[in-house]
Amino acid sequence: MIVQVFEKKADFALADLTITEERKRFVDFTEPIIENQLSALIRKEDATGLTTMEDLVKRNQEAAKSTPPGAIVSYGVVKGGSTYSRLSSTTDEVGREIFSALRPESLMPSINSGKEKVAAEGGFAMIVESTMADYIVGQNCNLTALPDTRNIHPRLHAIALAKGSPYLEPINQAIRELKADGTMASLKAKYWKKNC
Repeated sequence: MIVQVFEKKADFALADLTITEERKRFVDFTEPIIENQLSALIRKEDATGLTTMEDLVKRNQEAAKSTPPGAIVSYGVVKGGSTYSRLSSTTDEVGREIFSALRPESLMPSINSGKEKVAAEGGFAMIVESTMADYIVGQNCNLTALPDTRNIHPRLHAIALAKGSPYLEPINQAIRELKADGTMASLKAKYWKKNC
């Protein structure tokens, strides 16, 4: 059905964007096609006994208070990226704890450099968006992702259309159908391949 919508009129523009209130002033968004949260990308051996990003923060807090201090997993983010920005302004206690523990050497120039640091050194968790973490974990069998269950940095991605576009509802219907029949899940499985 979505192809039929595009065949009817090829002279309109659309883009996949993160939904924000500011952008909603200028465009109409479809239903979300991707939902993102944060995840801690970490070596499996460093994640033993942990299931969430909050568990990692709690374990680090306990390790810092113990005598002698226990092993602490340091946090990293992309310097100046959206995750850094969100953590710097969040009121969530877990997000604040992660941000306050960031050090200059843990501010990475790219997600790739953070991924390499996690894989090579251990004792380091790169905080990234969940879809990126899922992709990286599927490519590297020694890594895992600890999800954020607190909704610190939710990001919904959707197709942006011109305000008042007559194609909004047909595209929404197509998105609903692609989700319901499993096409969206199969596309993710195709491109987020699991090598492990």
